[in-house]
Amino acid sequence: MSNLGFLSKQSLSFPLRPLASALCSPDNALYQGGLGLRWPFLTQVLHPPVEETLSRWVRYDECPPQPEIKPARHGPAGREDATHTATKIVYGPGRQGTEVVLWKLTGAGHVWPGPGPKFPEWLLGAPTSVIDASEEMWRFFRRFSRPDAPFLAKGKPS
Repeated sequence: MSNLGFLSKQSLSFPLRPLASALCSPDNALYQGGLGLRWPFLTQVLHPPVEETLSRWVRYDECPPQPEIKPARHGPAGREDATHTATKIVYGPGRQGTEVVLWKLTGAGHVWPGPGPKFPEWLLGAPTSVIDASEEMWRFFRRFSRPDAPFLAKGKPS
């Protein structure tokens, strides 16, 4: 899964902090940037390199330029994703306590890591459960709040 390019184009205009959390697999996504695949009825899109986009976020959020690189997680032995890795790269804290976080995956296809629907490997590459992307993103976002944001549900916030 990679949505860092989308975050870089769409999110700089929103006042939400912190914002940048992304997952990217250099093996099957355009980690170095370039033209995406041409799908029927769609135009090709030029993607910036992940490191360039990450650097823009780090500067924007005034985070330290050197990240903390966490130990790599490995797929469980005996499973088809046993050779996959996930490395968490954290820049921060920055302005107003912001962080920029990248999960760099190896071995995985252009897929959403964790449980869920699996697509044919010929289409998106190898599935992976070395991390659960939904859980990791929730861990990131639940640590932060906007004091001016209204409550969306009845009861106390968690």
